Amino acid sequence: PARAGTASGGASDDEASKAKKQKIDLSDLSGLQRSITEERNKLRLFVIKAKQDYEERKEKGAVQGATDQEEYYSASVGEVFGPDRRYKVEAAIGRGVFSSVYKCRCDKDGAEYAVKFIRSNTMMRRAAEKEVEMYRKLARQAPKDDPEGAKHLINLSGLQTFDHAGHLCFVFDLMRCDLRFALQKYGQGAGLPLVTIQQYVKQLFLALR
Repeated sequence: PARAGTASGGASDDEASKAKKQKIDLSDLSGLQRSITEERNKLRLFVIKAKQDYEERKEKGAVQGATDQEEYYSASVGEVFGPDRRYKVEAAIGRGVFSSVYKCRCDKDGAEYAVKFIRSNTMMRRAAEKEVEMYRKLARQAPKDDPEGAKHLINLSGLQTFDHAGHLCFVFDLMRCDLRFALQKYGQGAGLPLVTIQQYVKQLFLALR
């Protein structure tokens, strides 16, 4: 009888311990459920707000680009920026080490421009500001020193510069094409005709003299 009582008592203790663990587990589960519900509600509110913002931008016709992980500005076709929101993106032209470039149209004069967005980087911005100084010095001095050579210099145009979303922007007249594009389109794998190269090199040396 003593042994039976001991065994019975042991069983009761085990059952009590299991019941206690179940209560603890249920309590933890309840807290987890509350946390999940709260997070779900936050996510629902975030989605609703994002949708409202999108609809508002859509109604206003506002299209926005963004700065990517490499600090380049990725503009969106149809995006409008610049003072008085005068420039509208029509297409991407390309990107280099320092910047990304877009074909834009100005709603003030209807002309097409190449807008260059300098990467959002302190060192590159300083270099770009020195570049601006060089362009402006050339615009002032070159026509006086060498009117013929000055005709072959590419310089800032329109508003010249402005800031957008933390990026310094340069405005240039839109050229028909660059040398790489000309080689691809007109060279057809065989290079450009000698007469064309002669004209190109002549203009280059006149600009440099």
